[in-house]
Amino acid sequence: MLASFCRTDLKFCSCSDDTTVKVWDFAKCQEERSLSGHGWDVKCVDWHPSKSLLVSGGKDNLVKLWDAKSGRELCSF
Repeated sequence: MLASFCRTDLKFCSCSDDTTVKVWDFAKCQEERSLSGHGWDVKCVDWHPSKSLLVSGGKDNLVKLWDAKSGRELCSF
């Protein structure tokens, strides 16, 4: 599992071999949402420095851009 902390909020995200990216609330110590869309292990994830955006990369050779607040996939390439 890899984790990345949001610079502007008390949140962090994680990725794992279960094909998901998860957004966590650090203050409440609980999962906020689970983002699905990768077809294989997700190996990296990172927050945008100032916006509520996440980028993830997986063994399915896809890079995905996510809206961290809604959990919506914005694009994939």
